[in-house]
Amino acid sequence: METVRALKKQFPEGRINIDPNGAWSLEEAIRLCKDMHGILSYVEIPADGSRISSREIMAEFKNATNLPVATNMIATNWRQFYHAAALKAVDI
Repeated sequence: METVRALKKQFPEGRINIDPNGAWSLEEAIRLCKDMHGILSYVEIPADGSRISSREIMAEFKNATNLPVATNMIATNWRQFYHAAALKAVDI
């Protein structure tokens, strides 16, 4: 995250997003991203959803950080999209 902050400082008009691809736990994702407003444009699949639904993890992350989230993995058909939309789990 230090590197992300340095990039934003060097390129203040740049849009910076990250894709941990579920590598972090929910707790790690929240801790690392909660103070990144104005730095990150969005986070893609921030945390692992193996213990519970990835959609629930994304919704919890959004509620805790107020950062937009993206996915190309958890809303890939109409049934998944419905659940993601109902939970307000995905922005992008």
